[in-house]
Amino acid sequence: MGVITAVVLVTVWPAAKATSAQPVRLVADSSTREHTFGLQIAIHAGELLIGSPGDSFVNNRSGAVEVFVRDGGGWVRKQYVRPAASAQQFGQTFALAGDRLVVRSYPRWIHTFRKVDGFWARESVIEIPDSLGLIAARIFPVDSTIVVQMYRASNSPNVSAFYGLLVYSPVEAGWELQQLILPDAAGMFGAALCLSRDLLVVGDYRDPGIGNGKGVVYTFRRDAGQWQRVQKFAPHDLTDSDQFGRLIACFDDRLVINSSSRGKTYTFEREGDQFVEADTIVVPHSQFFTGLHGLGDTLAVAGYRQYGELEGRPLEQSPVYFYRRSGLSWVMIDSLISPVPLSPGERDDGAFGWAMVQGDGVFAVSAPYRDRFDPYLDEMGEVFVWPTEWPVGMAAMPRTWEAHIQPTVYPNPFGDSLTVGTTLSTPAHVTISMFDMLGRQLCKRDIGIQPAGRSATRLDGSGLSPGVYVVRVATGDHVQARSVVRLD
Repeated sequence: MGVITAVVLVTVWPAAKATSAQPVRLVADSSTREHTFGLQIAIHAGELLIGSPGDSFVNNRSGAVEVFVRDGGGWVRKQYVRPAASAQQFGQTFALAGDRLVVRSYPRWIHTFRKVDGFWARESVIEIPDSLGLIAARIFPVDSTIVVQMYRASNSPNVSAFYGLLVYSPVEAGWELQQLILPDAAGMFGAALCLSRDLLVVGDYRDPGIGNGKGVVYTFRRDAGQWQRVQKFAPHDLTDSDQFGRLIACFDDRLVINSSSRGKTYTFEREGDQFVEADTIVVPHSQFFTGLHGLGDTLAVAGYRQYGELEGRPLEQSPVYFYRRSGLSWVMIDSLISPVPLSPGERDDGAFGWAMVQGDGVFAVSAPYRDRFDPYLDEMGEVFVWPTEWPVGMAAMPRTWEAHIQPTVYPNPFGDSLTVGTTLSTPAHVTISMFDMLGRQLCKRDIGIQPAGRSATRLDGSGLSPGVYVVRVATGDHVQARSVVRLD
């Protein structure tokens, strides 16, 4: 078989836990079913904006964006931003650009609001023409323009729906369609949008041109007011249904892009106008990703539909995992679960971490599908707000973990066996495990208490199929991992 170059994975894996700084829990103020409170959240000038597309104050599921402000140690509602009577699911997606709030509603409207005397006041409504199609899932203000994902359903049963991006610019009379950005093939173009400087990054996790649901990402650069395509790319090891490009986080010179179905998140570094694959983060236990949020050299990744165990305990809640950049690699440094415990035998299906945002000294996490507080109210949703920009012990965490354990795996690629070497800075209890790329544990060796210094353990790989595997070396709360390749 052709050998895939292994990507080194370095992971610290502490137990998922709630932080000592207790959050404020916010919920919708009505008992509407399927409220999905928190489907999107944002922070703006001391305000916390929460989408509540199931709000039925105007009419059934007309929707709202609820605006909260601080009140001592808590949060109070300041304003309900609501649509005209004919709108539906207002607030399912919205975005902020300076002092402008842009909100999408069904079937084909974009609503813009401006701050007037401290409150959001209606400015204008953009109606997407029937010929262009319905408004889909994303909107994105870019300076003074608005980028909107749309789709056009086909009348032919043999042709799939068609997705694209609409770019609107302000004119004296309102807004004018400036550009239509189209993909190479009908997929899910625009399912994820991200902006870094003058670079627009667009995900299409169903692009049919490279395989069945593998996914692809496009980059565009703005030139003379128009977005010009620069690159179309995907990582080296995609397989069918990976859904690469479902979630994207932008940094100045790097991208972090999720491949939703295999617990993998890829990082890309800028080289000139191109982005080159740099590292792979294997998020433990995750079958499907819901949230991805980055700031500086720190990254938060939320996994949904968790399985297996974490530190010997069944995973019944979906953690948010926190990573910090170290060179070209990303190191897991903490994790967080919902601060509200589950009832006995209950599993968390509320998508904790679906939306995350930080700023103004707070960190907010939503669980828009949470309905466990009342079995008769489906998908009510909730948002937790911590009084710190990162609700875990990152800032105070000592940096000595980097020298605590230094595993090496050789040979790599390997044949029927491989050796795992460890270098410990202090005596520790060591366990070595191997996982496949779906996160399934294939073997586990309890090495016992090992002295400081070097040691080596041989693993039998003769029964493994050719492919990529992850070797984990754990010493208490410290875990590091290495990716290895099995040859024929």
